[in-house]
Amino acid sequence: MENRITVNGQTYVAEKAAGEAMRIVIVDKSGLTFVGRCDLSGDNEQIVIHDARCIIQWGTSKHLAELVNGPTKTTQLGATADVTVFRHNLVAAYDTDSEAWSC
Repeated sequence: MENRITVNGQTYVAEKAAGEAMRIVIVDKSGLTFVGRCDLSGDNEQIVIHDARCIIQWGTSKHLAELVNGPTKTTQLGATADVTVFRHNLVAAYDTDSEAWSC
């Protein structure tokens, strides 16, 4: 999920903003669930989840929290996009292993 760009054969990786971490975020009563890089530490009304992927199917047998260590072999993810959500619509956010989610 890292942003990478290659210029003249040299690959560059975007730096993570201060306070930004890979998180699973559940949004509002609809149950939409995203995984991506976001910062929940500020007082902003809106939160941008960078490189967000909607978790279409959890693929877990225990609970959503099972995904903090990465997707299971049956987890289904949507395409990558930046997603903006309103803070008052957040239901929960889990810190995750960003290496495990680099799929």
